[in-house]
Amino acid sequence: MSRRKFAPFERTFIQERAYHHCEYCKFPSVYSHDPFHIEHIVPIRIGGDSEMGNLAWACDGCNTNKWGYGEWLDDETNTTVLLFNPRHDIWQEHFKWSSDFTMIEGLTPTRRATISLLKMNRLGLVNIRKALLAYGVLLCMLRQNSFIKCSLRSFYRAFITSAISSAISPIVYTAVFLATLSASEGL
Repeated sequence: MSRRKFAPFERTFIQERAYHHCEYCKFPSVYSHDPFHIEHIVPIRIGGDSEMGNLAWACDGCNTNKWGYGEWLDDETNTTVLLFNPRHDIWQEHFKWSSDFTMIEGLTPTRRATISLLKMNRLGLVNIRKALLAYGVLLCMLRQNSFIKCSLRSFYRAFITSAISSAISPIVYTAVFLATLSASEGL
């Protein structure tokens, strides 16, 4: 069965819906040297379709490792479980960041199986997370509806835990922060 080609507006919609991050490991596409892919959440080979509700934006690593699987073994409970579904599941309810923000931890059997199959803590990805934490990516963060000046490192920590899944685009965070900073400092 041949896969359909996605129109440019469909690709754009899928990317923007994911805020240009992998919907599984949350890696930002702007820092990736590999292309990101439109991924079938429920693979076509097991009955999935190419409707928008079954499509996710995924990094090359997560997409390649997931391949055509819809379920995987949770090593802790030794049961086969469904994989994380970015259209139906809430990321924060099933995953959490390690205390140093470099590893993703699973809170449920389904999520542990997803981490295992997709190799969401693969060495290269963890190293890039460490580099992003060391160098920082932006100059602001939004916490409890108020802007706070912060270091690059603390921004990235807040960014990966809140902004990614927020209804507000990271670009909007930056634009509003810069406008607020300019107004408050008379720039």
